[in-house]
Amino acid sequence: MSDRPTHGWCASCKEDSAVDHAGLCLWCGGETEQRTTRGGWKRPDIAGSRYTEAQLQALHIFHVRDGLSLNELGKRTYQAVGYGSHTSAAQAISREWKRLGLKARDRIEQVRKTCTTHGLSPKHGPRPGYGTYKRRVLQGREDQPLCKGVRLQHPRKGEPCERLAMYGSEYCISHDPERRAEVVSIVERARSNMPEREMVAMAPFSAWLQRQHAELGSWKAVADRVGRSVTLVHAYGRGINTATKEPKHEIGRETVEELLAADGTTTFEELYAPALEAAA
Repeated sequence: MSDRPTHGWCASCKEDSAVDHAGLCLWCGGETEQRTTRGGWKRPDIAGSRYTEAQLQALHIFHVRDGLSLNELGKRTYQAVGYGSHTSAAQAISREWKRLGLKARDRIEQVRKTCTTHGLSPKHGPRPGYGTYKRRVLQGREDQPLCKGVRLQHPRKGEPCERLAMYGSEYCISHDPERRAEVVSIVERARSNMPEREMVAMAPFSAWLQRQHAELGSWKAVADRVGRSVTLVHAYGRGINTATKEPKHEIGRETVEELLAADGTTTFEELYAPALEAAA
């Protein structure tokens, strides 16, 4: 099989064409450029453009200042300049901008501007969290200072509050001393709307878990038996609150019954019989 090239780029035809035995274009008889590197032949760049440098500078201003895309610039100018389509005109503009060192706008930023109204409101309706974002942007909340209060609950107790302070105050609504009574009433009202849970003493249940631990040899084995995490079972066995790490004196009866039912060796009545008799 001959190694003689069978096609090449013809500068006269401005396309890839077949070649004869002498390496000349079969279309027009002109000289052709052969592939010289491994990995495939690449069409060489076409020098020149129908746009003048002044026109390219002006188009770049419209692109950056007014937000006109390359396709839009091509659509508005390709017929006047002499290109066959707006696509070829847009490609020529992009190529010449690169040659002149003029940078086109970021594609992602362009998509973001195209898909929003006034740079804020999504075209297809608000999204979750958009109202808060819009209020912060339009009201200048980016410069609003953070609350000077500290967290009062675990697991981040004592750490600075990361919420924005209210206007005219150094605190958010949760830490503002002047609105403390209002916050307390809101919390109490929310708790009153919660369903009541029957609570039982924590000590008998903790003692039962301790016996399970002594029998099985590890908290992992106890957790697998009752179907709960090791951290939770260990905390129940020690009689402490998993969040605050403080002593826990009561626990929900429903929780105890679920864990005892998963174990299957003891019922709630058997475990709490002495306490129920004393209460009766």
